[in-house]
Amino acid sequence: MDPITSTTISFLISLILAFTMTPLVIMLAKRYGCVDKPGVRRFHNKVTPRWGGLAFFAGLLPTLLYLIFSLTTDGFFLPFLVASLCLVTLGAIDDYKQLGWKIKFVGMFIGSSIIIFYGDIVVHHIGTYGHMGKIDLGNFSIPFTYLGIIGVTNSINLIDGL
Repeated sequence: MDPITSTTISFLISLILAFTMTPLVIMLAKRYGCVDKPGVRRFHNKVTPRWGGLAFFAGLLPTLLYLIFSLTTDGFFLPFLVASLCLVTLGAIDDYKQLGWKIKFVGMFIGSSIIIFYGDIVVHHIGTYGHMGKIDLGNFSIPFTYLGIIGVTNSINLIDGL
């Protein structure tokens, strides 16, 4: 099967899975009381289920699995799958039990560590506008990568919490 056909099939499976999982996740979230109620820090006017990320991740899984096992990427995407599973699990538990910031930070640190050390993804330099060109981060590469991954993850979590 050519890559375009298999990619299209993977996308369609992901789309169908996300659409079919969403009502199930909504039902389970309501059953287990994993909902947001309207309030001062909320934009919604009615009770809203929190576990939408589970349906989204279920839809994303076929594409991730396709990327991991069907392409010749030498397992490049496997650390992303493992780190994503870690963060999605942590997020689902947090939505249900309201974990403290320390536990969430440890979870984000573990997920980032998987990407950095198992996935060998590190920001070694950053580009700038203008005459300065590229800045080599040297010994700050790994801390900067942690800051970037944890910062973006936390930002998305904060936006999602609105």
